Amino acid sequence: MTLHDYIGILRRSWLLIVIATVAGAVIALILSLLSTPIYQAQSQLFVSVKSAGQVTDAYSGGLFVQQRVKSYVDVIDSPAVLDPVIQELGLDMTYTQLAPKVSAQTPPNTVLLNVTATDTSPTRAAEIANATATSFAAEISRLEGATPPADDGSSDTTTGTSDSEVPVQATVIKPAEVPGSPISPRTRLNLLLGLLLGALIGVGIAVLRHTLDTS
Repeated sequence: MTLHDYIGILRRSWLLIVIATVAGAVIALILSLLSTPIYQAQSQLFVSVKSAGQVTDAYSGGLFVQQRVKSYVDVIDSPAVLDPVIQELGLDMTYTQLAPKVSAQTPPNTVLLNVTATDTSPTRAAEIANATATSFAAEISRLEGATPPADDGSSDTTTGTSDSEVPVQATVIKPAEVPGSPISPRTRLNLLLGLLLGALIGVGIAVLRHTLDTS
């Protein structure tokens, strides 16, 4: 068929195409409204390296930390990190149930760690992100060989370990805020996709009907 034939099909079947387009948008809207909103919150940690209480050479220390943070990402869903979060927030779940809700990423060539948490409650998402970041920082210090601090009030409140004894320490520099809107469902995008899919289905039906018409 030529382009003129297709244009003719669209003109004759415009009502069918419109109905299919509207139906696609309505279905997408209904599915979006029925979906449970998911909120996401993110906190950020800064990882630094020290030696005997003194800051090491900035360049070599930075390279060292950049290599280490890549390994820290895999620790985020461990029981050592998540069990304290569950206890602190009084969550009715195990660490295996909490693990899918949290994740960690490190931007390339940085000493930053982004801790992300998702939940159906925006407030709880922020609470989980902040509690996980704090627990994460403490676990990093423990893994790097920090010894328990003396009970003299000199311990770091972020990591829970003595600053002078921590070769690598992580500090929360950007606490998570309560998100104002969900990341899912994306109603506007779903509507656009519904409109597009409905229009394509309508055009497909119109062309198929013309092809099968032998009258």
